[in-house]
Amino acid sequence: MLISDQAIQGALRVLHEAPQHLSVAVYDARKAENMLKAVKSLEMKRHNSLSAAGQEREAYASPAYKEAVEQDAIAGAALIALKARIGAAQTTIDVWRTESATERASYG
Repeated sequence: MLISDQAIQGALRVLHEAPQHLSVAVYDARKAENMLKAVKSLEMKRHNSLSAAGQEREAYASPAYKEAVEQDAIAGAALIALKARIGAAQTTIDVWRTESATERASYG
């Protein structure tokens, strides 16, 4: 089974664009992760008459915190998916190299 030229071109495109896409995905993931802390703090502040445990409970139960958790999960999943695409592209190129070397060896 030979890797098609189209597959190689696609893999090279993924690897070529990877730095730009990774920087965006890492930025989004870190921002979302830190927003969890900010939202939790703001929600706890809204309930400052409660104990720290009560404030935390209310923060975790708030719609704003639930939305921040959702955004964090989405950003984390996008980062993982991008890393998987990069890994698959690298594997495609590695398989193509092996196939090409095998093909050259069979002619020599």
